[in-house]
Amino acid sequence: MSGKKRNNPKRRNKKSASGFTMVEVVVASALLIVGVTVLFSAVITSIRTQHTASNLYHATCLARNRIQRGLSLPFNTLPVLEESNSFVDQDGNSTTDGPFRRTTILTELTSNCYKVKVNVFYPTGGGRVSEKPVTIESKISRGMHSEEIEE
Repeated sequence: MSGKKRNNPKRRNKKSASGFTMVEVVVASALLIVGVTVLFSAVITSIRTQHTASNLYHATCLARNRIQRGLSLPFNTLPVLEESNSFVDQDGNSTTDGPFRRTTILTELTSNCYKVKVNVFYPTGGGRVSEKPVTIESKISRGMHSEEIEE
C-alpha cells in the first residue's frame, strides 16, 4: 500500500445518514406550506358556504312567514301586506339596516281571491346580496282565514 488513504464505504454511509440535507428540509417545508394553505382555503370556503346557506334558509322562512301572515289577516285587509324592497331582519321586522330585502306583491285574481308573491333577497357575504331572490307564491281566497271559518 502506498500511503494513500482508502475511502471506507461504511464510513461514508454513516456520515451521510446522520441528518437531513438543506434541500430535503426546504422541500419538506414547501410541501407543508402548500398543504396548510390548501386546508386553510377549504376551511374558509366551507365557512362562507355555511353562512350563505344559513341566509338562504332565513330568506325562505321570511317568505313563508309572510304568506302565513296573510292568512292571519282578515281578507279585506290583505293589501296592507304589499311592500317593495323593504329591509328586514332575520325575524321579518322592518328595519333601516336589515340584511334582507323583501317585496310582497298582491294581485287580485277575483273579488274573492288574491295571488300573493313574496321575493326575499339575502346576503351572500362580502357586502353582496343574492342575484336571485327566494320567491314563494300562493293564492289566498276568502274563507281561508280562521276568523271567517269560525263564523
